[in-house]
Amino acid sequence: MSVVMALLAGALAGVSLTVLGRNPRALPRSPDRHRNPVDRHGSMPIPRRWRPATRNAATPDAHVRFTRQLAALLRSGSSLDGSFATLETVWTGTVPQDHTSADIAAACRLARTSRTLGRSPGTGLSAHARAAGAYAGYWWRLTWCVSLSESSGAALATLLEHVADQLEAAADRERALDVALAGPRSTRKLLGWLPVAGLGMAQLAGANPVGVLVTDPAGRLALVAGAVLWSVNAFWAARLLAAARGRIEYP
Repeated sequence: MSVVMALLAGALAGVSLTVLGRNPRALPRSPDRHRNPVDRHGSMPIPRRWRPATRNAATPDAHVRFTRQLAALLRSGSSLDGSFATLETVWTGTVPQDHTSADIAAACRLARTSRTLGRSPGTGLSAHARAAGAYAGYWWRLTWCVSLSESSGAALATLLEHVADQLEAAADRERALDVALAGPRSTRKLLGWLPVAGLGMAQLAGANPVGVLVTDPAGRLALVAGAVLWSVNAFWAARLLAAARGRIEYP
C-alpha cells in the first residue's frame, strides 16, 4: 500500500514538474474562429486573426517591413507584379535566409506567377496562405487587401499601410503583455518549487521528512494530499496565465 501511494505521489509530482516547466499558451478558441469562411458577396476568404508563430519580435517585424516595402513600391509607380518580382529578389537574397524570409519570397513568387498566367496576384497569395501554417492569417489579410483593391478601386498602398500599422500595434501589445506577465510567471515557478526546496532543506537539517512521508501512515496521507494540491496549483496557475494571454485580441 505504501508503495502504491508513493508511486501515485511521484506521478502527480512529475505531472506538476512538467506543467511548471512549460510556458502556458493561450487557451484554444472555438473551432469556428479558425475557419476561413466564404464571403457572402464572393469567394474571397475572410482573413483570420493573425498572431506571430513565436513571441520573438523579429517574426512580425519582417512581415511589417515587407508590407511597407510593397506599399512604398506601389506609391512610387511600380506595378503590382513588378513590385512582387522586386521583393522576391530582395527577400530571396536575405542573409541569413531564415524561415520568415523564405516564406515571404515564396509568397512573392506565387503572386508573380499568378499575374504571369493572367490571374490576380491574390490567387497566388491565397494559394500560399493555405500552406503558410503559422503565417496563414497574415497572407489571408493581404489576399483580402488585393481583392478589395481590385473590386472597389481602393488604393492598395493605403490598405497595406493600414495592415502594417495594425501589425505593429499587435506586436507592441504582445511585448507589453510579456512584460506584464513576467512577474506572475516567476511567482508561479517559485511557489511550485517551494515545497521541494522546503523538503530538501529539512532533510539536510536532519529532520528526515522524507522518511516520515514514506513510512508513517499519516505522512503517506499528507504526501498524497500535498502532491494533489501541488498538481492542482500548477495546473490552475498555468490556466490563469493562459487565460490572461487569451484575452488579448490581435487584429
